[in-house]
Amino acid sequence: MEDQFIEPEIGGTALRFVGPLPLWAGLLLAAVAAALAWRFYLREAGHLSRGLRWGLPALRSLAFALSILLLCAPVLTHTQVEGELGRVRVLVDGSESMARLDRHLPEARKVRLAEAVGRLPQGTADRYDATPADARPTGDRAAANAAAAVDPLPRWRRADLLLAEAPTAILPELRRQHVVSVRTLQGPTLTPRNLLGDGAGDEDGDEDAAAAPPTFAPTTDLATPLADGVGPAAGDAAPTGADAKRAAVVLLTDGRHNAGPSPTEAARLLGEAGVAVFPVLFGAEEPAADLAAVAVDAPDLVFKTDTVRGTFTLRDTAPPGTRFTAEIVSKGSDDGATGETVVWRQDLATTGSGDRRVPFEFDVEPLTDSLTETTDSPTGVGGYGRESRGVARSVATLDLEVRLSPLPGEVDAENNSRPLRLAANLVPRKALLLDGRPRWETRYLRNALSRDPRWEVSTVVVPADEQTLPRGEAGTTNESGEGVFPNSRAGLLGYDLIVYGELPPSLLTAEEQGWLREFVGARGGGLVFIDGRRDVLSELPSPTLTDLLPVTRGEPLSGPTTALRPTPAGVAAGALGITGDEPTDETFWQALPAPQTLIGATPLPGAEVWLDAVAEGGAGTGAGGGDGGGTHPAIVVRPFGGGRVMYLAFDETWRWRYRAADVYHQRLWNQLAGAVMPRPYAVRDELLALDTGGVRYAPGASAPVRVELRHPSNGGPGGGPATGVPVDAVLTRDGRIVGTVPLTEDPEVPGAYRGATGPLEPGEHEVSIRAAGFAAGALQARTGFVVEPPATAESADTSADPALLAAMAEASGGTLIREEEIGRLAALLAPLSDGRVIESEIPLWQSYWWFFAVLIPLTVEWILRKRAGLL
Repeated sequence: MEDQFIEPEIGGTALRFVGPLPLWAGLLLAAVAAALAWRFYLREAGHLSRGLRWGLPALRSLAFALSILLLCAPVLTHTQVEGELGRVRVLVDGSESMARLDRHLPEARKVRLAEAVGRLPQGTADRYDATPADARPTGDRAAANAAAAVDPLPRWRRADLLLAEAPTAILPELRRQHVVSVRTLQGPTLTPRNLLGDGAGDEDGDEDAAAAPPTFAPTTDLATPLADGVGPAAGDAAPTGADAKRAAVVLLTDGRHNAGPSPTEAARLLGEAGVAVFPVLFGAEEPAADLAAVAVDAPDLVFKTDTVRGTFTLRDTAPPGTRFTAEIVSKGSDDGATGETVVWRQDLATTGSGDRRVPFEFDVEPLTDSLTETTDSPTGVGGYGRESRGVARSVATLDLEVRLSPLPGEVDAENNSRPLRLAANLVPRKALLLDGRPRWETRYLRNALSRDPRWEVSTVVVPADEQTLPRGEAGTTNESGEGVFPNSRAGLLGYDLIVYGELPPSLLTAEEQGWLREFVGARGGGLVFIDGRRDVLSELPSPTLTDLLPVTRGEPLSGPTTALRPTPAGVAAGALGITGDEPTDETFWQALPAPQTLIGATPLPGAEVWLDAVAEGGAGTGAGGGDGGGTHPAIVVRPFGGGRVMYLAFDETWRWRYRAADVYHQRLWNQLAGAVMPRPYAVRDELLALDTGGVRYAPGASAPVRVELRHPSNGGPGGGPATGVPVDAVLTRDGRIVGTVPLTEDPEVPGAYRGATGPLEPGEHEVSIRAAGFAAGALQARTGFVVEPPATAESADTSADPALLAAMAEASGGTLIREEEIGRLAALLAPLSDGRVIESEIPLWQSYWWFFAVLIPLTVEWILRKRAGLL
């Protein structure tokens, strides 16, 4: 390793510049002066010999340069070591938590800290501690001055003051006894930092480095730098004998380790190698009064008239009883303006109990009632109501934010908000219900969907006295006002969801059966089979439709079931939740009426059981696991081609309306349909349909890219599917192109192309498409999403962790001290060295040596000019 604990030896002579003028500025001025000198001599020295033409301006330039460098205050430093020095590495935590203020520090600690950083006279803290608390006057002056001095200082700034800038700074004192280096912890890496501005022992000699805020790392790793940057290099033997006691690590941190291996174990290994760790604890040990919006859980896609239900996680470390307001704000108005609208608000009170979940719900319709399906805005925000030629948007993005009102004196109000971005579907979904008789299941499902503005429903029920399937144009009705089966392939493929009940397959032609298979496999539609006691699904033709079933059907169970139970796969799919709380949802499902008749079924490979039914008498075992009563699959889902197929082993969901009407029945069917249907393409033009999945992603996630491409047609809209075309997705972030994603043609769906981005970084992203054979600008559709950085672990707990640092000190043989006690380090580290560093300085800018260095070239120049006849 390049950066090991063993530092270069101290000793020798060095030239430093400590004046008010930086060295680079002095060199620049010297160069300008030299250029003027050369220009002067070019006018009058043309007739001189070559030696004088070069020598005279060089002497003048040298004299000017040395004169100007006086402003940089050159100092010659000579360092000599007597005896043997110990080696001390000072590691300063550079994570985000070190940027925090500690206004809630105990008063006594503030007084001592203010004295340590030089803001109060020496001895103030001793006098303060010696005065009983009840004898101190109200508004004690020392305490008030200490608060005024310490409260505005973040932890990193206090560290710099205590190390290098305070009158009693510890770093100069340590360097008189030891070989000292300073490094900043940036996650798992070490960054050199020069706090004294002299470059000694460090790579960076920038004098302003101490005053400039560092770049803060999003995590704290106290272990990896100790193991990698401080311990002996691979192959090196650990120090032994006297050398084993001549090294130490001083660690300035709040102790909030949240990444990497165990720091206690790293400290123990250092201790075994003879390197003690001396942690210096920064920050208050008590949590600050703080509110934080940590995470938001809400549906990614909603309909334009939906009610959004979700929760956000609130982190509360404030004293109980303080009132505050939580609200959700829309950051864009309906007409595209930048005004804000509050869509949800609730008054709350602090509890100091840490994390808790707060439910919310609000109507989307006020945010979408004036939106059109056309817009030229890539994200749908700010472009509502504006038309772009040939570009239609079926999904708009809603940009919202969860906000918490700041508490009085809250330390960090920046974590009081969290973004919430939703996709709003502007176009109703189309569903086709097929059944061979008017049973309760189909009737109530039709009623539930028909009353929902999110759906356009066509219901085809074969009359009992007719065994002919009514056919006609998709979405129309016959003379009796009943729905009809589409008479064209395009009509059937125009639906998003098909629910297939007990419709005898013999009523469908072989071509129509092929359309159903193509609807799922090629079009990517959602198909739901609802089984029943008449065993009609056993008549499905093989393999055209039987291949679609995700199960192997069996016989009906001999008795009724007693309860329904979601499986882990069903919970993860998000289609079976009601309250957002798993235990409450499980109780809800157990309370729903269980099926009286259940068809026995065995899931096929690749299928997932989402819902189990518990049977009486322990008969059977299901894929979802069993208990004493036995379980059987009730809802099973499996992908097929580009779509998904769901199988219900019962036809009694209408019983879920008991005492609740459509409250749960309609909602659960909406969720089940949404889980099995394809997501709508967000945007399309005459030639292209484009979608990138969600509107928000976590850093490191990958976004899917779906495209349907059609050839141009001179007769109007696009022609047939464009197959065999090289297609790329162009990805931009914050307005800059960051990559291209080659898309692969879907062999099941002509003209469809699929791909996925690489790991995403935070920012606003936009995706556009380019394809071979298509003119630039022909493919106008584009869509976007945002990658939101998560709440960092640094904001999880703002208090210091003395327990961890004490364990590190004990494991390595060191000592834990608080920041206001940092002056103790000199005595604690004194045993490392039996020598000292003697440093002497010669201020050249005040010495005769520099004066003669300027005078000599001027004198020589004068003599040469006189001999050359230039005087």
